[in-house]
Parts: sequence; structure tokens; C-alpha cells
Amino acid sequence: MATWGCMDVPKMKEKDNKLVNARKPTQERSRERVERMFQAAEKLLLEQGPESLSIPEVAKTSGLPRSSVYQFFPSKYALLLAISDQYEQKLVDRIAGLDAVLGNLALADVMGSLARTAADFYNEHPIACILILGGPMSRDGFRAGEDSRMGTVNSIRYLIERRMSGVEFPTEPDVIAFAIEIARGCFKYGYFREKTISDQTVAETRTATYGYLSTRLRVSKPATID
Repeated sequence: MATWGCMDVPKMKEKDNKLVNARKPTQERSRERVERMFQAAEKLLLEQGPESLSIPEVAKTSGLPRSSVYQFFPSKYALLLAISDQYEQKLVDRIAGLDAVLGNLALADVMGSLARTAADFYNEHPIACILILGGPMSRDGFRAGEDSRMGTVNSIRYLIERRMSGVEFPTEPDVIAFAIEIARGCFKYGYFREKTISDQTVAETRTATYGYLSTRLRVSKPATID
């Protein structure tokens, strides 16, 4: 078995990927129903954690038939991934907002601002902590959320490279993606240990991500990295 945080997730064959793929609503009534499902699932996640969440419980809490929930989410893993994707997009939007307020900063300061912004987001949204920081550890679950993660990667790459003229980071391997996983590892440790992402965790995250990226950047013309 693979895990979602401490929740068991079935290890699926390639042909079973449909278990983690949600169907998107196309009509207003369907979108309203899916939103009710999300609200019910989030309520249950906060009360019970992901281990006890089930489609029947989501249906009961939302006041919708089970068949309506299964119509869009063939398993609870598909539902959790859909909610996780929503929060991933909210995080991307929060990070993108930094572009208007940050000046030309050294890499260490950029990583500090990113760590602070992401920590504030996670502390405001415990569901994001549960689903993103404690996210899927099966290959299928990981691949199903890849598009959302790449949105975060591209947003951070754009932000850093705009701050630091003449600097770029390798994409093969994608060192920004590795840096994000380093940051999430720090956040996960802090959150599940202290139930919050503390200032100390933010500082350690800044140190860890800066330490990694400062060895991986490529400079095409002089730039400040300290």
C-alpha cells in the first residue's frame, strides 16, 4: 500500500488510473453540487482526517446521493486530489501576487519571501497542509497532480528569474521542482510536529532552498546571489 500522509492509498495499475481522475462539472447545477461535495469533504477532513473520509460520509454530510458523488469522483482519492488541486492553484495565485511587491532581490531574500508567503498560506489553510504537505505517495496519485504542481514550479521560476537578471535554473532536471519539494519537506516536518509552520521552520526552509539553488543556478551575466 502507498500512503496519503498516514492514509492508505491503494497501489494501482496503469489501467486503474481512472480511480484518481475526477470528472469536471460542465453545468452550473453540477458545479454547485461539486462545491457542496468539496465543503463536506473539507469539514470531514478537519474533523476526522483523511483516513476516515469516505464517499458515503461525504454524500451524507453534503445531503447528496452517493451516486451523485461517484458521478464526479470514482473514489475518495479522486475527490482529495481535486480539492488539493484547488489549493495548489490558490497557492500559485498567492505567489504570483509577490511579483508586484518584490523589487530586485538577492536569491536568499527571494527564497525568504517565498518561504514566508507559502508558510502564511498553509497556516491559513489547514486543508492545504493535510492534502498538499501530506499528499499522495502513490505514483498514480503523484502523476495525477502533476499539472497543478508544475503551475507552482513555473510561477516560482518566473518570480525568481525576474528578480535576478541574467540568472536561470536548469529544467532537466528541474531544480525549481526539487527546491519546492525541499521546502515542502521542511514545512511538512514543522506542521506535523507543531501543528503550525513556525518562524523557525520558515528560516530553515529559506536556508535549505537557498543552499540548494545557489549551487544550481546558471549565470549568463553578473547577478547578485548572496
